Amino acid sequence: MSYEWLKYISPLLGVGLGAWLAPYIERRKASAESRNALKAFYSELEDYLRDAPTYVKNFHSGYAKVKKLEAGIIKNDLEFFPISLAPKIEFLTIDNVIAKSFLQLTYDQRKAIRALVSLSNAINEKTDLLSKGREIPDFIDKKSKFWSAARMSASFYYVVSRLYHEKERFVYHNESNDERCKKALDALNLSFEFKGLLQGNA
Repeated sequence: MSYEWLKYISPLLGVGLGAWLAPYIERRKASAESRNALKAFYSELEDYLRDAPTYVKNFHSGYAKVKKLEAGIIKNDLEFFPISLAPKIEFLTIDNVIAKSFLQLTYDQRKAIRALVSLSNAINEKTDLLSKGREIPDFIDKKSKFWSAARMSASFYYVVSRLYHEKERFVYHNESNDERCKKALDALNLSFEFKGLLQGNA
C-alpha cells in the first residue's frame, strides 16, 4: 500500500497542529511572565520593607530636632546637624507587574499599588523640599514638611508591610491615614507627642 499521499498532507497537519498549540503556548508564556513579574514585585516590596522604617525614623528625627530647638534643648548647629532624609523612592517593578499581572491582582491589591505610587510621589516631593535646606532657619520654616513626610512614610511602611506579608490575601481596610500612621509608628515605637519626641534619638 502506498503512503505517497502522506508527504502532501503532513505539512498541512503540521500547520494545523501548530495553530492548535499556539494559544496554549502563548498562555503558558503569559502565565510564566506574570509569575515572574509578581515575584520581582514582591522582592522589591521586601527591599522597601527593610528600608522604610529608616525613612520614618529620619523624618521623625528631623521633626524632633526642630521641636527641641524651639524648646531650647538643642542650642547650636553641632547638636542639630546632620539631618538625614530618605532616598528617592522609585519602584522599578510596578509598571511591569501592571503590564504582565494586572488580571492576577485583586481589586484590593490594585488599590494598594495606587496608594504606594501616590505616597512615593508625595514623600519624594517632601524630600526634595527638605534637601534644599542648608541652615537651621531653613529647617525651622519646613517643620511641617518633616511632620507630613514622617506620617506619609509611616503609611508607606504600613502598606508595604501588609502587601508583602499578605499577598493575594490582602484586603484594603477602610482605615484613615491617621489610623495607618499610628499602627506603623506604634510598631516602630515612635510618637509625635512632645514627651515621645524628647525620648527619641534626635
